[in-house]
Amino acid sequence: MIKILQKLSKQSAEFRVASVRPFLFPVPDSEFRYRGIGAMEKVRANTILLKIPEKLLITPKDAFRRLEDVATSEILRGLSLVTLFTLLVIHEVRLGKDSQLVEYVETLPASFLEHSLNLTPCQMQTLPKNVRKFLDDQLQGMNAGYQALSCHDSLRWVQFEEFKFAWLAVNTRTVFYEPEEGGRESALAPFLDLFNHSPTPNTVTFFDKKARCYVIQSAVAISPFEQVFISYGNHSNHQLWLDYGFASAQSNPFDFLPLEMNLLVEENVWLLEIMRDKRKWSLVEQYKLTQELCLLHAELSPNLCLLVQISLWNPELSHFNFQIDYTNSQFQRIASEIVTTQLHCYESSFDKLSKCQDTPAVLTSITFLSHAIDFMKRLLMSLE
Repeated sequence: MIKILQKLSKQSAEFRVASVRPFLFPVPDSEFRYRGIGAMEKVRANTILLKIPEKLLITPKDAFRRLEDVATSEILRGLSLVTLFTLLVIHEVRLGKDSQLVEYVETLPASFLEHSLNLTPCQMQTLPKNVRKFLDDQLQGMNAGYQALSCHDSLRWVQFEEFKFAWLAVNTRTVFYEPEEGGRESALAPFLDLFNHSPTPNTVTFFDKKARCYVIQSAVAISPFEQVFISYGNHSNHQLWLDYGFASAQSNPFDFLPLEMNLLVEENVWLLEIMRDKRKWSLVEQYKLTQELCLLHAELSPNLCLLVQISLWNPELSHFNFQIDYTNSQFQRIASEIVTTQLHCYESSFDKLSKCQDTPAVLTSITFLSHAIDFMKRLLMSLE
């Protein structure tokens, strides 16, 4: 990993890294270690730890330029940005030592075995239905990307396993920045993507539009050899597991559990009654109350609360006033039933998946399910 620092320093005098280097950190209660970035010495708050100028980012323009001998511009323009970057990673990995990005390629993980997409079909079937639905969507997205390449004769040399590796590398490492011409653009950021995530990081990360560079700055004092974290975004454990292949080991203030309306209907009779009542259902459709349904830290999401309230509303007696009566015993009963039903689904999935072979993807998924179960138990206590 030192090679990438040397390469970046040679490429731009504006590249700056201070007081941090790659380290291997121990996994608690395990003999295993994982890589991350740590402080070499005591770091004061508000210290700039890293500056990566825009010209060192690997942008779509760079991808087009580096792939011009691999596929026609027409083919490349027809690819999504994720698939374009995926093809670039595949190409550079195949070039090996001849790649101009060899120092960056060598920093990529050897595998993504812990990612949920590496669960077998049978293992995926043990997951709760709503979780499986989101995982299926991601799997279809990856397969669509592969089909977008393999449908061209000039790109049929791409093997699915190498596409999957590169696709996961891109999806877990892409950053966003604001190009000078405006808008929002995707890019790969050498060295920056070696920092691990925390929902409560000890740094702030931002793109300095005036200096045209990515900046990581300490938010608090950092001790020698302490890991330096950034935030990948205000993501729930569900999204971290689904997109990045890990579940946050720390308390996550942004955690929630998403729900799907179609699956909720299967599990809750009161929702069927809403759908059968035209007056109630028209209200649901008018205000799009089937969206953003989820379990939050101490309550149900607003739209889910409104659905419960609508189920208790009698259209013959009054107009619906969008006021939620949290003290109503029927409301409390239905809210608890929703959480309890989900809790039982996750506990059942946890038991089934625990009996599967201990692969990295299974272990990561078990951790996610365990966090989700604890999350719902705390939610039930807050609803009582």
